[in-house]
Amino acid sequence: MEKVWRWRGALGLLCGALALSAFPWRAQAASSVGDSVKTRFGTVEVRSDAGNTSIVYRGKTVLTLADKRAAVYRITPKNENRDFVLLQGWQAGTACRHFYRIVALSKGLPQVSAQFGDCLDMAGAGFIGSDPVVHLRGSASEARKGQPLITTYLLKRGKISEVFSSTNPCNTADFVARTNVDLSGATRRDERRVKGVGPVYLSSAPSPGCQLKDLSVAPGDLLVLTLDADDFRFAYFRDPRTGKQIEGWIPSERLEKLQ
Repeated sequence: MEKVWRWRGALGLLCGALALSAFPWRAQAASSVGDSVKTRFGTVEVRSDAGNTSIVYRGKTVLTLADKRAAVYRITPKNENRDFVLLQGWQAGTACRHFYRIVALSKGLPQVSAQFGDCLDMAGAGFIGSDPVVHLRGSASEARKGQPLITTYLLKRGKISEVFSSTNPCNTADFVARTNVDLSGATRRDERRVKGVGPVYLSSAPSPGCQLKDLSVAPGDLLVLTLDADDFRFAYFRDPRTGKQIEGWIPSERLEKLQ
C-alpha cells in the first residue's frame, strides 16, 4: 500500500510561545509493517517475521531489526540520480520509542546510514542541495526546558551529521521552510506589489508570530519574491529613495500580481 502524506501549516501561538505542530512536506509513506514504497530503482518493503522486522530492497534484506517495528517513507529529490527512503523504527512498550535511518538508492548497491534521532518525533524532510535532511521534533515540554525544538540531520557522502538545532521556533520554522522538499516553486522568482491598507511587517519565518517590528513595506511597494511556504512568500525590497534593501517573509494575501 502506498500513500502520499501532505502536512500543511504548522505554527501557532501556544501558552505565549510558538509551537510547531506540523511541517509542510511530501513523502510516500508506508503506515504499518508489511507496507512498501516504490522508488525509481526498485521497491523497498517492510516485512515482519517471528517478532523481527526486515527492510527488503529488490527482494534482498538490507537491514534486520530485532524485536522492533518500522515504517518507510520515500523522499524524492529533484533532478537527481538517487532516491532516498527514510526508515522510522520503534519498539513498543518503551518510553524512548523512535529511531531513524536513511537508505540511499541508486543503480548500484543500497547504502544504509547509521542510526540517528533516538526518542525524537518526525517533523519533516527535505534537501540541502542534493543531500537529504530530516527534521525531528522534541516535545513541547522539553522545548520549554531549553532542549532543541527541532534537530535537523543531514546525510552527506554516506555519513549522518547534525546540522541544525534550535530552541527558537522562528529560527526553526525559517530553516525548515528553506530546506523543505515540498516548497512549491522554491527557486521561482517573480515580482509583485504590496496591496491592502496600511503597512505590512515582514517576518523572520513563515508564521504570523515571527513578525519583525522594525521591517515593514507599504501598499504599492514592489517586491522580488522567491520561496513559497504555506501562505507566505520570501520577499526582497529595495527602497528606491535610499537604496536600502530589506528582506523577510510576507503573507501571500498582501501581494498582487503586476498589471
